[in-house]
Amino acid sequence: MGISPAVLVTAGGVGALALGFGAKGIVSNSLSGLSLYVNRPFVVSDFIDIPSENLSGNVEHIGWFYTKLRSSDRQPVYIPNNIFTSKPVVNIADIDNRRIWIEFVVNYGDRRKIESIVSDLYQVLVNHSDVDQSKKMAVNFTGYGDSSLNLRLVCYSSSGNLSDAWALQQRLLLKIGDVVEVHGASMPFPTRTLIHSGSNQKPQRMNPLIGINQESGEGAT
Repeated sequence: MGISPAVLVTAGGVGALALGFGAKGIVSNSLSGLSLYVNRPFVVSDFIDIPSENLSGNVEHIGWFYTKLRSSDRQPVYIPNNIFTSKPVVNIADIDNRRIWIEFVVNYGDRRKIESIVSDLYQVLVNHSDVDQSKKMAVNFTGYGDSSLNLRLVCYSSSGNLSDAWALQQRLLLKIGDVVEVHGASMPFPTRTLIHSGSNQKPQRMNPLIGINQESGEGAT
């Protein structure tokens, strides 16, 4: 046929190599699928996260070669099974307790009230039925900020359910505000100091969120 035997041998070798790599992927995915079936690191309906691949979602189907996830924005995601045996996978559904981490601040003028605020909030955690008493609980003064005194509250929800943890966090946020108010303290809001060039007027503080002059209560321009 006018074709060099060397060319045919080379083409055959390349084809065999390509077939070998393709078969390797198929075998790897199928063995990984078997591993998922035997070890069950997650099951259908679990919510999982693959940090290295920036992928997460609810497991809808586990096949021999691919696993189907449904992402948070309801997009179907098909993942080769060998990903699960070569990358770390976090099974969010298997979390026993969820951590609540809340950072809040008070004004510098309330420094002497911090110990009382911290003590009362810690008692709130101790007496709260939705807080896991066997896990770490803490309320601490963490440092001096640019314009505030920084505090932190940490605890764990007694339920592993995400909705329950969110509900607990909301109740604790509201309770923090109540305790701060009871002690006559307050939480600062963002402010900006305006200095008018060539004017003898004293500097004015303005809340950039609502545009109100803090000294006069007039609307700022």
